[in-house]
Amino acid sequence: MAHLMLEDHVLLLGLWEAAHDALEAQRCFEDLPERISFDEAWSMRDPATPALWALAGVTGEEQRAYGPDLATGTAPAFIVAGPPGSGRSTALLNISRALLAAHARVVLVAPKAPPLREVADQGGVVDCFVRDDLSTAELEAALSSASPEEPVVVVMDDAEVLDKCDAGGLLKSVVQHGFAEGTALVVGCREDKLPFGLGWLEEMKKAHRGLLLSPQERSTGDAIGIRIGDSITGRTIAPGRGWLHLGDGRLVPVAVPG
Repeated sequence: MAHLMLEDHVLLLGLWEAAHDALEAQRCFEDLPERISFDEAWSMRDPATPALWALAGVTGEEQRAYGPDLATGTAPAFIVAGPPGSGRSTALLNISRALLAAHARVVLVAPKAPPLREVADQGGVVDCFVRDDLSTAELEAALSSASPEEPVVVVMDDAEVLDKCDAGGLLKSVVQHGFAEGTALVVGCREDKLPFGLGWLEEMKKAHRGLLLSPQERSTGDAIGIRIGDSITGRTIAPGRGWLHLGDGRLVPVAVPG
């Protein structure tokens, strides 16, 4: 009887902790702004943010804009992952707008006609590739003027479409040597296409940072270098709601402008 009572106690304690974590996760999202524009979010950034700072989202109570500095960290890379309808393309559009607003240069890769093409004609866009393949020669030409003083960031949506593209070796090199060469890489991919496997996308994990939008599986956290629990996975997909990890071991709930 005592053994059963102990098991019941452990079970109840576990259920209480799980329920508490779920409620805390829900409360975090309730504090977020219901809707916010890019311009409003941009005004919340620290004025001293560097040129390669990328706007990922806005927090709730602090009303502060958060995002990675692509010129620092363990690798010049950032991942946006989530299921269809979670707002990945909008998040990548915001990142592109932020980089361009800071007078950084970008190369857009949009094989499935996502929102990225909306900024293709803006100043600072070096090139925009729209096919479901990308050659080494094309990407080399687009990155040829990059330097630490005048960097170029590749922003790619639907990266899983290009996981075996001809430019894979060069994309891998961007993650490995981008700090020295003045290049960086931001990719968006579908959560159900994770884990990345052995191609160039696997190299992205070295950055240990990213934005998870409405994550459905605990294993999704592996792509951005952090463990995530049941309290934040498997929820109804909420477009523009996600968890940001900047490599410091902390998940920050954010609202994506748009």
